[in-house]
Amino acid sequence: ARTLTFNDYKLLNRMYNCAGVCTTVPICRNGGYPSPKYCTCKCPDFFTGASCEFEKSVININATTSGTISFYVPYDPVRYQNQNNFKYNNWDLFRKDNERIIKAPVGKRIRVSINRVVVDKEPCILTCPYFGLEIVDTANGDLTSVGKTFCCPQYNNYSFVSKTNIIGYRAFVSPGMYFNSSVIFTVV
Repeated sequence: ARTLTFNDYKLLNRMYNCAGVCTTVPICRNGGYPSPKYCTCKCPDFFTGASCEFEKSVININATTSGTISFYVPYDPVRYQNQNNFKYNNWDLFRKDNERIIKAPVGKRIRVSINRVVVDKEPCILTCPYFGLEIVDTANGDLTSVGKTFCCPQYNNYSFVSKTNIIGYRAFVSPGMYFNSSVIFTVV
């Protein structure tokens, strides 16, 4: 893994009752948790607001509309060489696409069609530690979980149907590396 996950931090905070230092413990929504640093909510990547009540970015799709997300990062040889020593370990240096929530009407599901995953300079590693697309797709619509990650060209023209009408999308690439992807979301 690149770093501890959101749910790892959430679990540690609960295990050690970190919010116990707060005089007023905030009520956090959408899977957020009370952080002891300022006694405020720590929100999952897809949400924001004092109580994690707002979705950061939403693409609503229906029977007549679809959503397409492309993420392109050109190769930067200087940055690649300069960051080479820590490109694999420092998640903060990664280039990241905006997290998005993809929503279909209630009772429907989402077909995720990965049209393009192109990488250069690095071998494809199925665990996708250096670059990839991550699709968060859980049976209960929980967007705090880690998702399925796709980074190898073998996923070109790959598709699957979501478990619910809500999924999360994000993409990432290590400093200086080339990455080019395109995903289409449609209602089924």
